[in-house]
Amino acid sequence: MALPALADTPERAAMLVQAMRDNGCAMNGNEADATLPALGLTPDEVQVSISVLYPAGLVVPSEDDGNALSLAPQLCDADEEQSQALIAEAFDVAPTIEPWAPDVTPAQGGALIGALRDNDCALTETQAGQALPELGLGMAASRDAVAVLTEAGIVGLNDDRSLLRLDDAICAADAEDDESVMARALAGLDLFLPRPASAAPLPLIQGLGRDGVSALIALNAELNGCAVTLAGAETEAMLADFVIDQAAMFHDFGPEWPEPARAETARLVAGVLDDPGPDFDRSGDTLTLTHCTP
Repeated sequence: MALPALADTPERAAMLVQAMRDNGCAMNGNEADATLPALGLTPDEVQVSISVLYPAGLVVPSEDDGNALSLAPQLCDADEEQSQALIAEAFDVAPTIEPWAPDVTPAQGGALIGALRDNDCALTETQAGQALPELGLGMAASRDAVAVLTEAGIVGLNDDRSLLRLDDAICAADAEDDESVMARALAGLDLFLPRPASAAPLPLIQGLGRDGVSALIALNAELNGCAVTLAGAETEAMLADFVIDQAAMFHDFGPEWPEPARAETARLVAGVLDDPGPDFDRSGDTLTLTHCTP
């Protein structure tokens, strides 16, 4: 919907921001359900507000709760005038917002559930990239299916988002019910949280941070005999491309990332290589992943 269709949309977004600030500058879906209707904020208004503030980097995934959003520090700490200015600027550069709706069918979601069950109820990103296209699940459909099933609690991602795991009860359930499980998840979808479709590369990489990038470099090492050969800028570029590919696995960003996002990825990769931490042993031109068996 076009933003002018909602009256005083930046002002409504300011109400959402204040509610999050009053809640410790963070809010999850359950807290939103308990708080926002009493303020007169409709689901559409919340979705439009989040869809503007999230790409602008004014709200970010919470580090403490994967199902919550946090206000960025500059918005959390802002006074009323500064807050209104930040929100207005975000809306000025986003004149038209389409509320996210999953473009995935119950059959496609059921196929994802089945693929997980057939692989001991878990898939790495690499395994998903190989198995799901064979089932007719492209990047966009996979992304949306994962988003819907994650919110429903049917699947979960590990901390570095490299492993997708099926809920134990669904894992043990009859495969004939998989499509119905997805249909119920779609019917119960909560529109409060932004979906990967509305995410932007730069906020995603910033949210991933050093720890997330370090985990993805560890994944690269694990896939290549537990080690990374250090060859200066060539290795940094290779690992930055790997991080981008992995981060985009369930996100429909396309192959060309904006330069600020690519530069931030390169900066984080270089930081990990300069100071790899206890997860790696560095000897000469080789970075070896500890606790890894080739």
